[in-house]
Amino acid sequence: MTPQETFDTVVAALRKQGVHSKDGDLCVYRGPHGMKCAVGHLIPDEQYDQSFEKETVEAIYYKVPALAQHDYNLLARLQSIHDCHPPSEWEREWSCVADDFGLTYKEAYETTTSPS
Repeated sequence: MTPQETFDTVVAALRKQGVHSKDGDLCVYRGPHGMKCAVGHLIPDEQYDQSFEKETVEAIYYKVPALAQHDYNLLARLQSIHDCHPPSEWEREWSCVADDFGLTYKEAYETTTSPS
């Protein structure tokens, strides 16, 4: 998967979700009611293990075969946005990531509004 595809996949999933994936006060890869963090959206169900919840992105990057197709630095940045910023700041932060990684950023209204 290209960095642009990774970025687009995570941004679209988190936009749709609109909230953190948390268990209590802790951000988790898989949370209640089907919530997922940035990296959690890229982990196939058959490769997920509950033990990941105690591990860093770096640690599970090497344990989850599906993550090998993604740029680690991009994953770490997207995860940091999910974990460290309120959803109201996500769009601004994603725009910065797109600039830093040379990716195309489409604002939410561009992806959800169809021409009349």
